[in-house]
Amino acid sequence: MRALSLALACLALGAAARAQTETVGMPTPGAGPSPRPEVDVRDRYAPPPGVAQLRAGKFQPGGAGGALSLPLVEVMGFRIGQGPDNLPFAVEMFTAERLAAYPAPTLDAVLREDPSFSLFRRTTSLTSNPTSQGVSLREIGPSGASRSLVLLDGVPLNDPFGGWVVWSEVPRLSLREVAVAHGGGSGIWGNSALAGSISLIELEPPAGRGRAQLEAGASNTFTAETALAAPAGRGEISFDGRDFATQGFYNLAAGDRGPVDRPLRSDHRLGQLRLDEPVGSNLEVMATARLFDEARGNGTVLQQNATHQATAAVTIAGTPAGFDWEATAYVERESFSAFFSSVNPARTAETPANDQFDVPATAAGGSFGIQWNSSARHATSVGVDARQVEGETREDFSFSNGAFTGVRFAGGAQDFAGAFIHHDRELLPGLRLSGDLRLDQWENRDGHDREYKLATGAPTQLLRFPARSGAELDPNLGLVWKPAKGWSVKTSAYRGFRLPTLNEYYRPFRVGTVTTNANPNLAVEHLYGGELGAGYQAGAVSLQLTGFADILYDAVGTVTLSSSPSATTVQRQNLGAVRTRGAEAAATWTPAQAFRLRLGYLYDESIVARARQEPAVVGLRLPETPRGVFTAGADWDGPCGVKAAARLRWIGMQFDDDQNTLRLPAATLVGLELSRAFSKSLEAYLALDNAFNAQVATSLSTAGLFTYDTPRLLRGGIRVKW
Repeated sequence: MRALSLALACLALGAAARAQTETVGMPTPGAGPSPRPEVDVRDRYAPPPGVAQLRAGKFQPGGAGGALSLPLVEVMGFRIGQGPDNLPFAVEMFTAERLAAYPAPTLDAVLREDPSFSLFRRTTSLTSNPTSQGVSLREIGPSGASRSLVLLDGVPLNDPFGGWVVWSEVPRLSLREVAVAHGGGSGIWGNSALAGSISLIELEPPAGRGRAQLEAGASNTFTAETALAAPAGRGEISFDGRDFATQGFYNLAAGDRGPVDRPLRSDHRLGQLRLDEPVGSNLEVMATARLFDEARGNGTVLQQNATHQATAAVTIAGTPAGFDWEATAYVERESFSAFFSSVNPARTAETPANDQFDVPATAAGGSFGIQWNSSARHATSVGVDARQVEGETREDFSFSNGAFTGVRFAGGAQDFAGAFIHHDRELLPGLRLSGDLRLDQWENRDGHDREYKLATGAPTQLLRFPARSGAELDPNLGLVWKPAKGWSVKTSAYRGFRLPTLNEYYRPFRVGTVTTNANPNLAVEHLYGGELGAGYQAGAVSLQLTGFADILYDAVGTVTLSSSPSATTVQRQNLGAVRTRGAEAAATWTPAQAFRLRLGYLYDESIVARARQEPAVVGLRLPETPRGVFTAGADWDGPCGVKAAARLRWIGMQFDDDQNTLRLPAATLVGLELSRAFSKSLEAYLALDNAFNAQVATSLSTAGLFTYDTPRLLRGGIRVKW
């Protein structure tokens, strides 16, 4: 396993060195220190030659000549060759038709038709800060750092530094399907899949075909997106592109705004090239290159963030007689920047709090898997994978007398390597056994927090944290029983783990009046759980009911150290244990080909079962976890090419803090769409998001100030295909 991990790391290293580009830090808005001259900061622990070099914006880790020294994980690219009906855990499938039936402005908004899916907060990715876009499934420890793994064609989308997911970088028009695996049953994916996994699979469009979408809406919202393919040798080359911009909306009520407040604007650009080339009769190569650029305004004059990403991946798949195999290698390079401030109670002035001027991060890895069927009743998969991530926050902090007084460099590297085996077999007619066993080895290294005075360059803190390593053995066992036609019963028991992200380990930060302290001593999270479900399908009706119980040990959460209306200090700590119990239900009814109705409900009780550092929170609800979520969706295909769709999502009350004092009320969102096809190639549509202009509270400060999600948004556009 070590030899394969080394080979994969070397492959990614070579690709990264060839694709190395310069990252660009976001300029400091408004008043602040002078621009940073360029400098080589390769030696992280050497004393700085001077203040100018401390505040440089280039990322060139590694040895001489700027060659990237990329540190290793999660299983990527190879999936179990079973359909959802034969898997012992709950899986929600979104086909291309279902994804297109109600094209909400963001992909994560579409996936919310599954009540078990949400982001860390109630916001969608339309205008929310990327650091709050971490995925939550079944509300197992919601966090900006996802406890669920998101993959696009087997390559992880979770941010290398912070674990969140930038949903805007997904080429939506080319998606063939999305599989949302709930809970810990997707154990073959390893780290980051502790609470589940989401697999995004792209189409392979026929050469010469394509589609495009143009849209305009309220708040000066514009989208232009295309996906097209052309012949290339024996295969094809495809292109996906998107340009999006919105002036955004205010996240404060009109009576709470002041002169410093601004709408949450956002714009991004995406470009992806993919080459699919058959080699011989049973071998195929797929190469992908993607560029992504995004800028956001976060609600005030000074607060904003930007993301720049470059990703390259190669997959080789073979289908010789009797078995299938697949190998994937990838490299990702990213730069993130963000500016934070605090606003006075009257909202007439804001003070810079933190300028995270550059967060360079890299990820590289790969996977290899083989699957074979010894008979129609037995199937086996084995695989190995490796992932390496490295990142560092570079930020100015401690604003005083009109200027920042300190600069911080904090980050590190993480290496992962894993191997798994999966086997399922038919024990008796209608009874199938499924088992996974995965072994992971991980290491944290190069952890550091170096701080200096900007005025003199003198060090104020030089911390270097010792390397840590460990191994994890995660089993998963399940049964699928089909006692009669249309009926199925599923059960599974599982164990999973998650290593905290570099952001959680090493980066302290401040947002508004809340200061969050890092914790380099965080322990690894472990999840133990199980589920039992039953399903029935006959004719136009499909019913599913699943109960689950999980306990998350050493869950990373924020613990309040002190609180007042003017300042709150929290720290990332391992809570002793978090217990999650609940049930999810789904029903579909298709009485006619032209009409479809879907209903979903999640009941969830997530409480702190044990807390060594803060026993007062034991028995309290986990922040950002409503007890109930209900969804409904209806689609109607009418005469003359007319279609109508409606979506409803109800979210129960939840708390915005670990003390359960900041209450976010329940809310109901309704979305509507009406479209008309004028030919097989042309369709026009109108959509109304949050049709009744509900106020969906997304946060509440200790001073009693609410922020809100997107208000009513009217959109219209055309879809073209050829």
